Amino acid sequence: MLRNKILRNKLLKHLLLRNLMLRNKLIRHLLLRNNLLRNLMLRNKILRNKLIRHLLLRDKLLKNLMLRNKILRNKLIRHLLLRNKLLKNLMLRNKLLRKLMLRNKLLRKLMLRNKLLRKLMLRNLLLTSKLTTLLRTSDRFQAKTFQKISN
Repeated sequence: MLRNKILRNKLLKHLLLRNLMLRNKLIRHLLLRNNLLRNLMLRNKILRNKLIRHLLLRDKLLKNLMLRNKILRNKLIRHLLLRNKLLKNLMLRNKLLRKLMLRNKLLRKLMLRNKLLRKLMLRNLLLTSKLTTLLRTSDRFQAKTFQKISN
C-alpha cells in the first residue's frame, strides 16, 4: 500500500475523514514527516479545511512546520486565515504567526481587503503600528490605504 501512490492517497483521505484517532494522533506525526501527505493535504479542500484547522489550533509542531514551509505557509494559511475566525484570533495572540503575517506580502494584501481581519487588526494596537510602519517602508500605496481604513 505504501509503495502505491494512488492507493495510499485514496485510503488516507477516507481514513482521515472517518477516524478521529487516526486524524489526530497518526496524521499529526505523518504530516510533519511526509512530503506526499503535505501535498495531498494542500490539494484536498476537505482535508485542508476540516483536518488542518483543528490541528493548527492545537499543535505547536504544526505551527512551526507551517512557518518553515513556503508551500504550507502560502497556500494553506491564506485560505484558512480568510475563512476561520478562530485562526484569526490565534494569529493575533501568537507572536510567530504575527511575524509571519508581517513578513508575507500576500497576507498583508489580503488583510487590507478583508473587513473582519482589518477590524481584528485595529483592535490590536501593537500589531497595527508594526504593520503600518512595515507597509510604509515596503509599499506606500498599501500604507495609505491601511491608514485610511484605520482612521
